[in-house]
Amino acid sequence: MGYESLSTVVVLVILMVIAVGWLPRRTVNSMKKVAEHRQDRYSSSLHLVDADSGTRFSDEHTPQPKGAIMQRAQTSTTTPTTAKVAHIRELRRAAVRRRRILALSLLLITVLVLVLSMVLPFSALFALIPGVLLAVVLALGVRASSQARRWEHALAEARRRERLAKRAGASARPRAKSPSQAKSTSPDKSAAKAIADTADDQVTATANPSAETEVKTDVMERREYSLMLESHNDAAVMIAETIGGSVEEFASLMNEKAAAIGCTDTHFVTPNGLDASDAGGDHHTTAADLARIMRYCIKTSPKATEFLAVTQTRSYTFWDLEKKNMFNCCNHNALLDQMEGAISGKTGFTAKAGYCYTGALERDGKCLIVTLLACGWPNHKNYKWADAAKLLNYGLESYTYRDVLDHSWKPGRIEVTDGVYDGLLQTKSSASLTLVSPALDPARSLPVLLKETEIPKKDIFLPELIEAPVKKGEKVGSMTYSIDGILLAEYPVYAAETIEKIDYGWCMEQVAERLFCHASV
Repeated sequence: MGYESLSTVVVLVILMVIAVGWLPRRTVNSMKKVAEHRQDRYSSSLHLVDADSGTRFSDEHTPQPKGAIMQRAQTSTTTPTTAKVAHIRELRRAAVRRRRILALSLLLITVLVLVLSMVLPFSALFALIPGVLLAVVLALGVRASSQARRWEHALAEARRRERLAKRAGASARPRAKSPSQAKSTSPDKSAAKAIADTADDQVTATANPSAETEVKTDVMERREYSLMLESHNDAAVMIAETIGGSVEEFASLMNEKAAAIGCTDTHFVTPNGLDASDAGGDHHTTAADLARIMRYCIKTSPKATEFLAVTQTRSYTFWDLEKKNMFNCCNHNALLDQMEGAISGKTGFTAKAGYCYTGALERDGKCLIVTLLACGWPNHKNYKWADAAKLLNYGLESYTYRDVLDHSWKPGRIEVTDGVYDGLLQTKSSASLTLVSPALDPARSLPVLLKETEIPKKDIFLPELIEAPVKKGEKVGSMTYSIDGILLAEYPVYAAETIEKIDYGWCMEQVAERLFCHASV
């Protein structure tokens, strides 16, 4: 083989690699960018994973897809019936046979080139061409095998759920009625099925309320995983319309909750974070408010356990209600595997905001929350992981919990005007009120993550003079702890006793008591 012939072979191999490998990948990445920058209400549809494609677009790197986004009008009609499953498995076995033949052929060619290089005047490096192709074929075989295992697992899970649903339906099926009973039954009370079409999901209402509730719960669960793991914009809209009735009403509920947990610089317009405006202004928030929202979700929310379970799930696969299409959601919070103690996190991206991330970590008895905004634009979506890790490690190294409550503080007393104390008429300067506060409880503490150089500020807000009457337990002041102008905690100061006001009735009682006492003497 001459030099020119070998050069031609090398060029052809390079062109084949470009056509088979690089070009499809570039095309898919371009389609992904188009999907990411969509600003319509429903963005891209739920990202469909066909039974044998593995197509998935997301914020993070995923295995090389074979196809593109499949809109609802293009969804596969493959059904997990016995015949269809057998057909898919037969196609898979045929593909395995082809890969084996191809791998064996490439192995023989590699060996042949090596042998010929020893007897003919050309370099043994030419054996790298079939060798590299052999490695590619083996790698694709491993990937296909992994996809097949996931598909079989999802199929088994779907069949298990179907069996459970059939058992529940059989147990709830009403007994056969006698002809007389059947005649007396009103047509309005029959168990006819009613189909309710809500946000691309069909829910069948039957005579079994528990089964219907289970189906609706399962649908909402799928939307939650779709939203939190893959950031599907349409899933957010479906959740908003289910809970609030409309996107606008749900946004109002979001703003109410945000204000209740202390978010002072946030205004929600959309449930998915896409840019929009309304009478209240543009859709916006801050890093501090996002951290407050994350703290609420993982600590104080009644659904904190469920939230953590969803955001810690690595992968979630499910079928649609008709058992025709399979969907796969993957968690893109890389810190779950990169940092010990990472417990939750959420990524996000828009063309204006860039790549954003809010995450939480618990380690060494500390709970840290980090929020990053505009941490890179395409193609720098991985900047956020290194930055988040640096901030979290800085927090772990520099901050420790300290009890900032001052248990040595003595509240003292406050003067009370026109008050009765111990049954005696007091003057303005002599009447006083004893004070108490929950902050004085020795068992109470206020642990705060602080650096060694940070000193919290304590402020006491008490009036110099108050007017009777004063009831025991009435709030008369407050005590606050803050750092750098940020409020850490506020404790009330209460009256420890009751002081009545001097009025006409009390004066008459005092006069009568003195006259009676003098008369008896």
